[in-house]
Amino acid sequence: MKFIIALALLIVLVYTQNGVRVIVDSNGLGDACTRATKHVLKILKDTKIDNIAGKADAPVLGEIAYHLTNFKIIKAELGQVKVVTSAPNKFTASVTAASFGIHLKWMYRKNSFPHLSSDGTAEVRATAPNLSLTITVEAKEGRPRLHYVSSNVHFNKFDIDLHGGGVVGWLVRLFQGVVENALKGSLEKAVRAEAEKAVNVRLQNLFNALDLIRVFHPKEGVAIDFDISTPDEGISVTDKVTIGSNVATFRPHGKTDPPPFKPAPLPDVPLSKNYVTALITEYVANSAGWAMFESGYLQSTLEPSDVPPSSPIKLNTTSLKSKIIKNLNTNSK
Repeated sequence: MKFIIALALLIVLVYTQNGVRVIVDSNGLGDACTRATKHVLKILKDTKIDNIAGKADAPVLGEIAYHLTNFKIIKAELGQVKVVTSAPNKFTASVTAASFGIHLKWMYRKNSFPHLSSDGTAEVRATAPNLSLTITVEAKEGRPRLHYVSSNVHFNKFDIDLHGGGVVGWLVRLFQGVVENALKGSLEKAVRAEAEKAVNVRLQNLFNALDLIRVFHPKEGVAIDFDISTPDEGISVTDKVTIGSNVATFRPHGKTDPPPFKPAPLPDVPLSKNYVTALITEYVANSAGWAMFESGYLQSTLEPSDVPPSSPIKLNTTSLKSKIIKNLNTNSK
């Protein structure tokens, strides 16, 4: 879960003017997404796939009615993920050589007398040459907002393995044709629906729960307030993602007044070939010092008990008066 949150932060936080900025190479973001694909099965395991029913002519038996039900995705294998960014705030993640394992139940029944029937289970391996997901990122009231744009989901190969009584060649051929036609559309529709739900609901709820004001002391400490902004106008970058906060300000907890100085804009730096380039302004550090001072962290009272026994000077009038008088006499000469 920690990795999912970190990955989401990489995708959501966008171009910034002041405060903290991190430039992430799209190759680095793609590598992070590839690592996150192990969580795809958790998202798809409850995917609702429509049941399939129909009629067919079977050798010897004649007309039969069949049903394929209880579809459940039990395996997901995804290849390398590539991320492409489009200015100002569009992200497209694509993956090659994706495959899904699906478990289901099947049954058929002969319509005329005698009413013969059979049932069992099956595993289907569905393969897609390419899957892609496109989202946009905006900011509203200082918080990130994700929007599902589209997804490209097309399965081009299905392999079925039947288990149970009465498995014969004609039945395998029948269900092979059924899954290549009826299941294809149903599965593609279900995966697209889950992708949209993952972006607009699951991931958005994650960000809605984020506390963008972090308090470092439970009662009267120092807080940092992150104000997420929308992308700068006129910026066109196709292979980099910039993340951070428009103004990352430390302030005394419970107070809304800004520091008595203004942030300077982050410098424009050449985009490096590194996966990650991080920048931070003096404003962030200076506001931290100001907030700590205002909160009393840099103010302290020295007590006699704070002076070690070995010190030649004690915090009492007997010890200090001779030192003070001696210094006065020295300075008066």
